[in-house]
Amino acid sequence: MKPFVFSLLLIAGIGCHSSGTNKAIALNNRITRSAEELLAKNRELSDAIAAAMQNHDFSHVNTIAIDFGDLVEKELRRISRMENTGGSEKLKASMQAFLLFEQRMAAGAIQSFTRMNSNTTDEAVEAAIENLDRSVTGARPYLEAVRKEQLAYAEKNGFKAE
Repeated sequence: MKPFVFSLLLIAGIGCHSSGTNKAIALNNRITRSAEELLAKNRELSDAIAAAMQNHDFSHVNTIAIDFGDLVEKELRRISRMENTGGSEKLKASMQAFLLFEQRMAAGAIQSFTRMNSNTTDEAVEAAIENLDRSVTGARPYLEAVRKEQLAYAEKNGFKAE
């Protein structure tokens, strides 16, 4: 009888660990999806800016810029509301820092494109692109911090981050 009780306790312990690991994986996956959604929106915005440079029609850029800002706000709220699981505080904080950077970029470098129209000079467009390029480069340390925390979080919680 004792081996049976011991076996049940062992299985229950494994189940709890597995549940904790599953929650940690779910949190990690949600943060990864947030980053992927932002990356996709960044690509869409980049494509729209490239097209607008050719035809000087920035109306589509404006729409995407608004969508980008809304997405950043939505993801900030989502990450902030996420329950800490398995020591996720540093991972969440690094993602929030990245999102706050993206929010500043949306309000600054991206916003300048929303004020452009067919009368905007090529020089003004080029200056805005250079400013955006500097901002995008500035995102690298934030993304590296998220990745570092993601790897540490995965190791702490017994799963492999891809």
